[in-house]
Parts: sequence; C-alpha cells; structure tokens
Amino acid sequence: MVEPYTDQWLQPVIARSPYEIKTTEMNVGGDPLRVVTSGYPETQGDTLREKYRFAQERLDQIRRALFLEPRGHQDMWGAITVEPDDKDADIAAFYLNANGYSPTCGHASIGLARFAVDAGLVKATSPETSVNIQLPCGLVRTHVEYDSETKASGRTHFTSIPSFLYEQDLEVNIPRIGKVVVDVSFGGIFFAITSSSQLGIDVCDSSIQDIKYVGVSITKATNDAIRVEHPTCQGTNLISGTIITDGKDSQDADSTTNICVYSSQGLIARAPCGSGVVARAALQVQKGLTDLNQPMTFKSRYGSSFVVEKTNVEGIEAVRIEVSGQGHYIGRNTFFSEENDEMGKVS
Repeated sequence: MVEPYTDQWLQPVIARSPYEIKTTEMNVGGDPLRVVTSGYPETQGDTLREKYRFAQERLDQIRRALFLEPRGHQDMWGAITVEPDDKDADIAAFYLNANGYSPTCGHASIGLARFAVDAGLVKATSPETSVNIQLPCGLVRTHVEYDSETKASGRTHFTSIPSFLYEQDLEVNIPRIGKVVVDVSFGGIFFAITSSSQLGIDVCDSSIQDIKYVGVSITKATNDAIRVEHPTCQGTNLISGTIITDGKDSQDADSTTNICVYSSQGLIARAPCGSGVVARAALQVQKGLTDLNQPMTFKSRYGSSFVVEKTNVEGIEAVRIEVSGQGHYIGRNTFFSEENDEMGKVS
C-alpha cells in the first residue's frame, strides 16, 4: 500500500490555474448533481433571470469545463446558487447540464434542498425543514426530513409550480417508425409524452441506443409540429425532451415506469425525472386518468423511484404536483486547469 501523502505539491499548479472551483457531488435516484460551492464567477444582474441570462451569455466556458469531458459527461447535471430576488425564497439557483441550461430540474431540486439544509443555507428545523428555491421557472417549495437529535437530513418532497397538459393527442411522424401520437405537458419545462407500445420498444429492456434515437426523434418532430409558449414564463418556448412510458396511466396502477430522453443530445435520466414526473402526473389528472390525491410511484429502468404523494388543482387549467425522492452525497471535488492542457482547458 502506498504511504499516505499530502497534496501540497499541487498548490503551485492550482495557483497558476485561471480558476479553482469546488463542488459537492450528489446522486439523486441515480442522476448526478454537481453543486458548485465556491469559485464560480459572479453572475451580474439584479434578478435571477438576469443572472441566468448572464451565465448563459458570458460564463458558458465554465459550464463546458465542468460538465463536459474530461471533468463531466454527457448526462451530467449541476446547480449554481445565487441570491434570490423573490421575497418568499430562501435561496435561488439555476441548473446546468452537459447540453446547456435548464430553468428547472426535479432531481436537482431534491438534491439541492437537502444540501441547503446540511450546508446551513437555511435554518434546520425538526422534523422537517422548508426550503423555498427560486428558479428561473418560478418558486419551488421543498421540505427536507431533518432529525435535530442526530443532525441527519433525509428525503425531500417538493411542490411543483403550476403544471398542465398543453397539447393532447398530437400526431407526429418519426423516421423508421411512422406516425406516433404524443401529448405535450408542462412540468417546469415542456415534454413530449408517449407510450412505448407505439414505438416497438420496452422502457426497461430495449437498448439505450434505441431509446435515445426514438426520444431525440420525437422531441425534434414535436418541436417541428407545434410551437409551445408558456403563458407567463417568458422564453419557455421549447419542448426539452421526451418521456417514454410503459402506458400504465390509469388509477388501477399504483406504480409505473418511464424513461426521460432530454435535449437534442439525448441525455438519459437515471432517475424517473422529477420534472417529467410532474408533467406526466399533470397529464394523468387533466385527462381524467387518475384521481386527485391518489399516490403513485414512478420508477426508472435503473430501480430508483419518485413518489407522487399529492396533487391539487390550481384553478381549472393547472395542477400542482407533490413529488418525493432521496438525494445522497457521493464526493467532493476541486477543479482547476493547467495552461498547456488542450483537452481540459476552459474555452
């Protein structure tokens, strides 16, 4: 066994780096979450949406350095926390991934809420701590299990922003497959949702390559077929991904499995996809497939699950969905760059 050693020899390397970024690494139902804890450049702007736009336009080289190879991978997600401008928010954040930026992410909200409690960003209370997270899409109210005696946090449940079925029974044409009927639903971002029975695949047993091809193709075809536009969230005008389900949407089913294929690059969710679960539950309620307040477990092909614990009506055109899941800590990182590293440089 190699004798223990210090990393003092690395300090001169880090000192010459254009940045030193520290992160806490989490796993939420199998999906990664990289929470940036220090070193991210200041995001300029008076509001969260201005800071979000500044990061997209001026700091994207940092996202690419942290979330693409060699430091990240195609399915990597992360969170940047900033000061909120919503008086009801405890923290504000925006989410990043290998493909770009996202105004919301369910698994990221589950993980970030637990991190906020443990890192002291909010005052911990037992048996549950409330963490209101301002996101570019709106305010997400989360609650984290907390035991004041053991100082241990646990599961998180969050209440979604108002979510709704946007377009029902839309027919699109998919190369190599033919005509497919999809629903378009909003759960913080827009998704196309369809059953695997139309596609000749199985959400659990088919190859990831086949699922990725179908998901990316449906997302593109649906964006080509209609232009979505959120009624109040300016700039939310794109279908971000496709949810492929096992077709178990009726109230007779107490559990169902789906897989999310996100973005034109085909990011594959290991978890059931928090925002996708919200969009799908909103669809189920508004199509009359399930009753309000009927719990249902949403599973991924990898064995993780989120639970829809409660739904309630927001007016007559939208619902709020309550979802629970568990985030776990898996590591810490310090990222930097050497000047002559062509593969790992910030550009």
